[in-house]
Amino acid sequence: MNTSRILATIILLALPVGLTLLPGCATTRQATPLGEPGRLLSFSLPDEKGRPVTMESLRGRVVVIGFWATWCSPCKEELPVLNDLLTRYGEQGLSILVVNVDGPDKQAEAKAYLRAMGFSLSGLFDPDNTVTTVLNPGADMPFTILVDRQGRQRYTHVGYAFGDEQELTTHLTTLLGQ
Repeated sequence: MNTSRILATIILLALPVGLTLLPGCATTRQATPLGEPGRLLSFSLPDEKGRPVTMESLRGRVVVIGFWATWCSPCKEELPVLNDLLTRYGEQGLSILVVNVDGPDKQAEAKAYLRAMGFSLSGLFDPDNTVTTVLNPGADMPFTILVDRQGRQRYTHVGYAFGDEQELTTHLTTLLGQ
């Protein structure tokens, strides 16, 4: 076997392993259990109209923060589910923030997507990934954080596959009842 064939074989065998190590879209689930109150979350990001939204302004509400990107299919599958949760539990004190992590060149596309889908969700934008790198250091997409009424992180979930919302619903209803 010649050297180029050996090299090609090694690359083909290593490629799937290497791709799994890169951050990106995830359909596999990885969640933390609803735990003791974690860190207090504090940040400010602009909404669709450029107005700042802060975690401090949402104290007293249970908050779901979902990180998403326009290129991420599982993210786009999760957004309607999050919107449905807001419809069901919004009056009980639930807020849902969906943080778009696309760069500045994709913000218009992300805003258009949210408008076209008719979501009630609060769309926030982090084009420089300032907040994302702190809250989602693995750059996983989608990445979901559940925050209690005091603003403390209580649960995280990586990826989305149909049915994942059942665990999130269980945890958020627990927090809504506290």
